[in-house]
Amino acid sequence: MTVTSDDVESLPPSTPRWRPGPWLRRLMIAAPVLLLAGFALVATAVPAIQVRQLSILDEAAHIDSVFKVPSIDRSGEKFLPQTLAEISCRGGIQQWPDWVPPPCGIPQGVPSDNYQVGSGGYNTADIHPPVYYFVTAALAGVAGWFIDSDPVTLMRLTGGLYLAIGVCLTWWLARRLGANRWSAFGVAGLVATAPDVRYMSSIVNVDASVIMASAAFGLAALTVWRRRSAWWILPLLAIGLMLVKMTNLGALIVTALFLIFTELTAPIPPGDPVPETARSLARRAPGPDGPAATIARWRVDLRHWASHNGQRTARAVGLSGLMACGAVLVTVGWTRIQSFRALVPADQLWFTQQFKVDRLLIGNIGDSLLRFWEPRGLWAEWLSGRPYLGSVLLMLTAAVPLGLVVRAWCRLRPAYPILLAALVTMAIAAPVYVVMNYVVNGIYFNPDFRYGLSVLPFFAAAVGAGIRTRVAGGVVAGLAVVGMATTLVSLT
Repeated sequence: MTVTSDDVESLPPSTPRWRPGPWLRRLMIAAPVLLLAGFALVATAVPAIQVRQLSILDEAAHIDSVFKVPSIDRSGEKFLPQTLAEISCRGGIQQWPDWVPPPCGIPQGVPSDNYQVGSGGYNTADIHPPVYYFVTAALAGVAGWFIDSDPVTLMRLTGGLYLAIGVCLTWWLARRLGANRWSAFGVAGLVATAPDVRYMSSIVNVDASVIMASAAFGLAALTVWRRRSAWWILPLLAIGLMLVKMTNLGALIVTALFLIFTELTAPIPPGDPVPETARSLARRAPGPDGPAATIARWRVDLRHWASHNGQRTARAVGLSGLMACGAVLVTVGWTRIQSFRALVPADQLWFTQQFKVDRLLIGNIGDSLLRFWEPRGLWAEWLSGRPYLGSVLLMLTAAVPLGLVVRAWCRLRPAYPILLAALVTMAIAAPVYVVMNYVVNGIYFNPDFRYGLSVLPFFAAAVGAGIRTRVAGGVVAGLAVVGMATTLVSLT
């Protein structure tokens, strides 16, 4: 049958496919980010306001350092009377029921040597650079114009702001690495629901800013490296990152490994000619199947790889070395500044002497391996709070990333470098931190999960990038939604 032009004109017009308008598209993109930010603010603000006692994790020392801004705390300096008043009026320290502080309202001068907090009232936060304290003091001061609350609560509320920005940047980092919207939302939501992350963001401490700072550094490094311009900025950003907190060394390690693995495994364009020198090596091989022929082929492949990836890999190694020099500069430099400004040498204070060792044993380093794989710190409380799920969560925490690495090598090469870098860093960052503490300060300190928070945005973004199907991304997003819902219910 022949269709004429008259027949075509008589056919009903097809229904145009509906497409969202530009404002609706922007709202659809912003919705998961707004949800993540809103959850982070609420989940940290409620305990920050409701819990009166100070945290046992040196919160009194961090509060004291914020009170002292614009002055910078010195080794051997004791708490301000304002800090002592907060300790007393807030009912003391959490998880320290046997110690009763002086009554609230009684003026307190310089704390005595038998004052329990700070091993005699000493501020133990002088080891940290002052960046966090200055920013927190400024934000708390601005918040005081709009919120009628006490200064400690205002300081705590800044942690929720840091976390809200941090999880949004983690979502963005996952998207930049190739994660779909479901998986990017899911991994960022799991970071926000992690118990240790929420707790550290609801008290006054330097770790509250780590997620935000490390995720921002990862985005900057990814942007600079992909555009292949302004590489000199990365060592400067590495110095800034270490000035936020020394344990941000983990973020530098994972970034350096990511850059190196990216160039090592970068694909060679198809159809690219083999260099003439390499081709002549293959022609001189005596036989197609002998050892000499195999070695010749290996040399051909090596030269072919070196002609494309060798220079870029060397540049990545050199840039990583410059970032490492920046980290060493900040660590050694701040230690020297502390020693120069000290009222009492750090090695004469009891809380430093308890970590002093004559030598660092191999067993000490081995004990710190995999310290950042703690499931109770990574998974939301509705899962990690069930003891019978501990082994299952530990297996998932190890098996899922490892399986994604293998899958990425076989089928998803763009995600392979970040997955491998995150996996290796989660294993070795704690031992590196232990060795650095011994070399610089002569102490042995075995870090717990919160010292690895700087690696967490990279680890989450890597998992998100390795999950490419919508079904798997939906499962991760569902876990995050359930974690958020149960967390909010537990706060009521």
